[in-house]
Amino acid sequence: MAMIKCPECGKEISDKSLMCMNCGCPIKKDDQDNKKTLESHVIAYRSSPGSVVAIYIVGLILSLIIIIAYVSLGIAFGETVWLGMGFFTLIAIFLLVICTFGFIRVGANAANKSDCIRYDASNCKFVLCTVWGKEIIIDPSDYVELKDNFFTDNMLIFTYRLPSGRLKKVNLGPCLDRDLLRARISKVIDNLKK
Repeated sequence: MAMIKCPECGKEISDKSLMCMNCGCPIKKDDQDNKKTLESHVIAYRSSPGSVVAIYIVGLILSLIIIIAYVSLGIAFGETVWLGMGFFTLIAIFLLVICTFGFIRVGANAANKSDCIRYDASNCKFVLCTVWGKEIIIDPSDYVELKDNFFTDNMLIFTYRLPSGRLKKVNLGPCLDRDLLRARISKVIDNLKK
């Protein structure tokens, strides 16, 4: 037998009770169902980086090939190649930096075994776990959106509102089933509004 709080007086009563023994308030089945959905639970599990690793490896190899080709041609043909190929080399260096950082981030995500998002019912808060393992606690009413990273489809970015009103984005890394994740977040928020 589980205990629930009376919606009227807030005292604990049996989840099987039809009315509160303290104040006499009738307990609707809906109130019990809402209580169950608002128990602490994991909203999103962290998933393996999978194909994201392959994307970064291809980017690293491609950028290294361009840089090596540029240096080789520059040594062989002199100053004209250095000037003409400079733009492509800058792009290759930029790609190398992005892919290196992304590869490190994916590695950090794979090493981080905690869940992406969980709901803490005792405090009525979402607990976000970033790619780097940092925990961020936010109020569900501050949730703005959950979207895919521009570079790859399973790196999720959670956006929420700071007390100042400014938006803050947090990279959660790969998480399982994005549509289900959005539905679970919405369910928590809807239940809290009731």
